[in-house]
Amino acid sequence: MSQGILSGLRILDFTWVLAGPYATRILADFGAEVIKVQSKKTAKSTESNLTGYFNNWNRNKQGITLDMDRPEAKEIILRLVKISDILIENFSPRVMSNWGLNYEKLKEVRKNLIMLSMSAMGQTGPWKDYVAFGPTIQVFSGITYLTSFTQDSPIGIGHAYADLIAGLYSAFAVLAA
Repeated sequence: MSQGILSGLRILDFTWVLAGPYATRILADFGAEVIKVQSKKTAKSTESNLTGYFNNWNRNKQGITLDMDRPEAKEIILRLVKISDILIENFSPRVMSNWGLNYEKLKEVRKNLIMLSMSAMGQTGPWKDYVAFGPTIQVFSGITYLTSFTQDSPIGIGHAYADLIAGLYSAFAVLAA
């Protein structure tokens, strides 16, 4: 049993790749019980538990594998929401909604649930259904241009800096909430 400062907090983790898993890893490292929700359908490449990458960003977490297309999976999630404090996801807004797990529905199950949705392009607007990774956000922000050697060679900073920053700010936002 964890004895960290966040011991006693239960977090459902619907995150993937880097920004979201980093946010939930920070919280797990400080003692929160984090339950990573996975699917065999997406457990490939960076999401495979068998890789060092996955295990680096998902340390100190528990896991559950569910096929979210099945009604039984949604029932299990709603039971977990009922006993959880926080849910964090980093999909485009349509994903949780398509599963019938939008914030309005989840609040019916757990009135004081904190939900952090960290979609790349926001929850509303014409780009809301687009997905992006750190380097895409870096291009949009101008940091790629500012860190390139020349205007004709926009190589940027060479790693997903924006994902790390998003993870840090997300962990901070959850703690503030």
